[in-house]
Amino acid sequence: HERVKNLHLDTMEDELLREVTQRRMVAWLAGLAAVLHMLAFFAPSEYRQGLVRVPAGYGFLATLLVLWLNGKPRWDRVMRGVILSIVAAWLGMDLFQGMRLGRGVSTWMVLDTVLMSVMLFSFLPPRAAILGSVVTYGCFLVMAWLAGGRNVLLLLYVGLLLAFAAYLALHGQLVARERMRADVLRWQVYHDGLTGAVTRQALLEELIPLMGGEHVVLMVDLDHFKTVNDSFGHLVGDEALKHLTRVLKERVRPGDVVCRWGGEEFVVLLRDVTLAQGLELAEGLRRAVVQSPRAELPALTVSVGVASLSGVREVEALISQVDAGLYAAKAQGRNRVLVS
Repeated sequence: HERVKNLHLDTMEDELLREVTQRRMVAWLAGLAAVLHMLAFFAPSEYRQGLVRVPAGYGFLATLLVLWLNGKPRWDRVMRGVILSIVAAWLGMDLFQGMRLGRGVSTWMVLDTVLMSVMLFSFLPPRAAILGSVVTYGCFLVMAWLAGGRNVLLLLYVGLLLAFAAYLALHGQLVARERMRADVLRWQVYHDGLTGAVTRQALLEELIPLMGGEHVVLMVDLDHFKTVNDSFGHLVGDEALKHLTRVLKERVRPGDVVCRWGGEEFVVLLRDVTLAQGLELAEGLRRAVVQSPRAELPALTVSVGVASLSGVREVEALISQVDAGLYAAKAQGRNRVLVS
């Protein structure tokens, strides 16, 4: 999610959303398979024969390996090939045990076949997943037939179950991607694309319920920002805004809000503090900006206006009040904190 939220939908949707969705589905399926195979060891004693222990033990180890690989940073064709090889070996072990012990259709074999099919749909393109599922089901039919499990109706039911599981996998992947897309859109609506600070709309939604309470708002302005743009270029100006945002976020407390109000102006909402405490926190923010120089940036300072929400009922009145403090700080030489 951290990788997704700073990208535009049109550039990351196809590749990144698919990867995140695939990783999530593979993790859930592999975890479920690991739990089910582990439960086989706690089955009643009459079932604790090679029919259960060997396939269940291998299936348990295989799914743990898939979980471990799925957590690796790289997710490419090689990784998909390794996971596919593990699933193929898992299927081969099941087929071998089923034919060796003469059990045509058993609960574990049906369960493993469904899990393998759904996992294929989780990380392969649809056509490749369909082909893999058909091959898996074909191997299951051959094993069942050779082992004496020739109940055609039962085998047909297993095929229908596979088809239904494949449909659920595709539908679940689509729903997961759409949900993630909605999360990204929501993040982009409520966050500034350059700095990651919340937008004005998001701040107002936070402010309105708090009006009149014991909270403080800071209006922070980056001093001489136009000079930075004119002298060093807009790219350096953008980096200055990002740097200021990072400093503000590092200094505020959990639950406080950093908003890019517009241009080089930021608003910080400090929850549950008195005006005196707010002034102290504002001074700490001002000092932090001065004391955190960056080699690629000019020296930066900020002017800060401070206002309390206590006794203020309208957002417009609050913004007007904190604006007055900011302009007073700028008028007195900048790089200072003033309360209106």
